[in-house]
Amino acid sequence: LDRADGKSQLRTVPVSDTELSSRYRLVIDTRPLNSLQLTFDDSGNFMFVPGGEIPKDSKQRDEFSYKQHQRTANNLLKGVPSANLGFWFKLDLRDAFGLIAVDYPLQKLFGTTSICPRTGISVRWALTSLPQRWRWSSLAFQVGLTTLLDTTIFPKLAAEGIAATVLHVQDDILVSSHTVLDGEKALKVLSDVIVDHGFIINPQKFQPPARSTTFCGPLLHGRTDRPLPAKREITEATFNTAFNDFLNGKAPSKRRDHRRPKQTTEALRQNSLSWLRSWTG
Repeated sequence: LDRADGKSQLRTVPVSDTELSSRYRLVIDTRPLNSLQLTFDDSGNFMFVPGGEIPKDSKQRDEFSYKQHQRTANNLLKGVPSANLGFWFKLDLRDAFGLIAVDYPLQKLFGTTSICPRTGISVRWALTSLPQRWRWSSLAFQVGLTTLLDTTIFPKLAAEGIAATVLHVQDDILVSSHTVLDGEKALKVLSDVIVDHGFIINPQKFQPPARSTTFCGPLLHGRTDRPLPAKREITEATFNTAFNDFLNGKAPSKRRDHRRPKQTTEALRQNSLSWLRSWTG
């Protein structure tokens, strides 16, 4: 049934390709993959192993632990030249992760088998694009699209003298320009390049040039950006707790069967800086 308000109709099968792509998405269970840890062997080659095989006190876990970092919308907006501020355009990509190809060696992680009930023949299936919910998919997509911007789109904008900046957070793409004309030219270059590389633009989420918009958190207006208004009230108790964290730093967490480590001057300074970054973006 399509709806639950008493006006639903029986869904016909098979559905059209358009309805199929808009309603359904193939998602694999990546929980076993997300439990894998990236480590290295005696030769220094990287490999994935089950997380339980690396002791908690191992050198691989402590000194070579991996962390993902992606620039936030606030970080990206700070890098937009003032000459390119004024108007904002937005694009959204459809099925973005599914448009990033995965190298053959990595496809082994996303494989499964099935047996034909009539012939009994086993068939191996492998996903050839980035899967949803894999712990590394967002980072791989960010690197892929950023590389396309750096190597193709930005040089084209510079060669054509277009005063505009393109940035993105995952599949949300923002174009900033001083004039509507520059923005439209940049949008044409951007659209042509990403379509040529196999990406699909979602027309339902396209935003034409505007003075104000939102982008992954910040509220953009003209040449300025600021955080969206908070939906919850900051009480006096919340303020006092936060300000106390700034003055005295958060106490290091106490480990089981260990004394709580003392707060050093350098640790206090770092905590204060972290506090400022968390409140200022």
